[in-house]
Amino acid sequence: MDHDQALATLPSSFAAQSESQFREPWLRRVRDVDDDTVAGLLQQLVSLRRLRNAVAATACGAGVGIFGLLDVHGVYALLIYGTLAAAVGMPVFAIGSLSVRRLFLRESLAQGLSPTASMLVLTRAERRARLVAPWRSEDDKIAALLAAVREPDTA
Repeated sequence: MDHDQALATLPSSFAAQSESQFREPWLRRVRDVDDDTVAGLLQQLVSLRRLRNAVAATACGAGVGIFGLLDVHGVYALLIYGTLAAAVGMPVFAIGSLSVRRLFLRESLAQGLSPTASMLVLTRAERRARLVAPWRSEDDKIAALLAAVREPDTA
């Protein structure tokens, strides 16, 4: 059996360039969503990220205060308190990131987006959100995230 006959025997979903349930036009489906829906989802993402960062910063402060004031100075104090802050703050930040993802995906599914389109919006927005300055206004942040979601080159 040669190569062409072998390809002819495969189901159509495995053939190259076939339209099937496994190949979905994500980019088109994200662009088809109206701006108001995506802007509302991005506004929720910005507020969830702000809440996660505040909780993680509070956990870092609690980690620093676990043992109170120690009788060490200089670099040793920086290393000890930095380690305590990271030991408490990093797991809280990681759990918060998973919670942000879960809440965002739940809301986007409720708005009618598919799971793959929701994950694509979240991924592009999160990638851009890392570069957005924290002192910018919420409207500027949402505009930057919306541009990143709409244009894959800027994400």
